[in-house]
Amino acid sequence: EPFFAQEITRFGEGYVVEHTEKELSVDFEGFKLYGILDRIDRRGEALSVLDYKTGKYKLYTKRTVENATDFQLEFYWLLAQTLGKVDACSFYDLKSALVVGEAMLSEKLELLKRHLRELSVQESTNFEKCENRVLCQYCDYKYLCSRA
Repeated sequence: EPFFAQEITRFGEGYVVEHTEKELSVDFEGFKLYGILDRIDRRGEALSVLDYKTGKYKLYTKRTVENATDFQLEFYWLLAQTLGKVDACSFYDLKSALVVGEAMLSEKLELLKRHLRELSVQESTNFEKCENRVLCQYCDYKYLCSRA
C-alpha cells in the first residue's frame, strides 16, 4: 500500500514512467561506462532516475563524502544524461516506499572523476589469485577473478 500511495503521489506530480530496465552506455573520463537503470521517469523535459532498493544503501553527507565508495547513482546519472536533462537521481526504497535523493551528487561526481583519472594513469596492477578464499572478502580484485 505505501508503494502504491507513493506512485499515485508521483503521478499526481506529473511524473510518467519513461523507461524500465534501460541499458545504456557513456564515455566518461576515458572509460566506457555501462549500466542497466531500474527506472527513468519524465516530468516535462526533465528526467528522474530511480534505483530500486529492498535493502540497505549508503547515504553520504558533507562530512563523509570524501570517503565515498559507492558511485552507483552517479553512474546512473551519467548514463541517463545520454537521454536528456536529468534533474534527480534517487534510491527508491521499496520497503518504506520513500524516494531518497542523492544529496551529494555533484561532490561525488567530482570524486568519481578523480578516481577515474588516477586509474587512467596507472600502467598496471599486479595481483595473484591466492588459495585462501577467506582473504577474498577483503580483496579489491575479487570480481576480476570471479570469487565475489
